[in-house]
Amino acid sequence: MGRLLCQEEHLQRGPGEGPAQGVFEELDLEACRLDQYAGSNGIIKQIKALIWDGEYCVIDLSGERPNVYYEVRYAHGIGHNGDTIIFIADKGTKLHVYFEHRADRFFADTEELRAMLTEFLEAMLSEDDDDE
Repeated sequence: MGRLLCQEEHLQRGPGEGPAQGVFEELDLEACRLDQYAGSNGIIKQIKALIWDGEYCVIDLSGERPNVYYEVRYAHGIGHNGDTIIFIADKGTKLHVYFEHRADRFFADTEELRAMLTEFLEAMLSEDDDDE
């Protein structure tokens, strides 16, 4: 089972819930959501450990949240790149200048999100199989 690091409510609300949860289960990926960690006691350490351990990252850029920009920069700094990260956002989201030149995927509804994630994750998993 691969480990997928994801962020924000579009992706998973809890075990078996959320618009994209079925995608993860169908592809045998364990989803770990960063925004489920609350409190200030060691949260930065927890988030860094999750990013470090995650094989893939799905990052929602909807809305302007400085913590997300920090998490992305950390993920890039430890080696996650276009082969392991997918950036998603609600259609109409104005992206920060750091993300304007990246291959971002915009979605209008849950079905579009599910189709986009399925296509991207299947491609990433297929590339991993080819490398073995």
